[in-house]
Amino acid sequence: MLATVNPRELIRQPKWTANAPKDWAQGPVGRRYFPIFKGQLGINPQWIWRAVALDSEDYEFRLLVQMRQDKPNYKAWLAVKTTEGWAMVARLESHSHAGLHCHAECGPGGGLTVGEIEPADMLSFPYWKSAHRRPHVLRGKKEWWELALKFFRAHAAARGDLL
Repeated sequence: MLATVNPRELIRQPKWTANAPKDWAQGPVGRRYFPIFKGQLGINPQWIWRAVALDSEDYEFRLLVQMRQDKPNYKAWLAVKTTEGWAMVARLESHSHAGLHCHAECGPGGGLTVGEIEPADMLSFPYWKSAHRRPHVLRGKKEWWELALKFFRAHAAARGDLL
């Protein structure tokens, strides 16, 4: 566990795209797009996904955004590269039994667990079974992509491109 890294601070940190985002795709997600996976992530063909590498002042990130086309189900995963390996920062979700919520490793011990996609002490904010101020709604690909970028403070241009 990386005791010195706070997931909330990593989410809040401004990020810039390090490369052009991958177009929406179906099929397995390769490790080069989301290196925390041990191999390719096989996903149901009803899901589509898109990924991008992000940089901040101090860290290298990967963002993986997924959505299911046959029913409204959305996920956006943020991972960070550490000296020990890749660690999951948070997962933003919206699906039928819960509104928009985030899973992050914000337990009493703090820090991040390297190499685990769903560490045991991940918490949901707000709790996914509670009433949500942001209910589950149908979103298109563009809207979900932009929401994920905004939530994780990722700018869709390389650093300095807007100057």
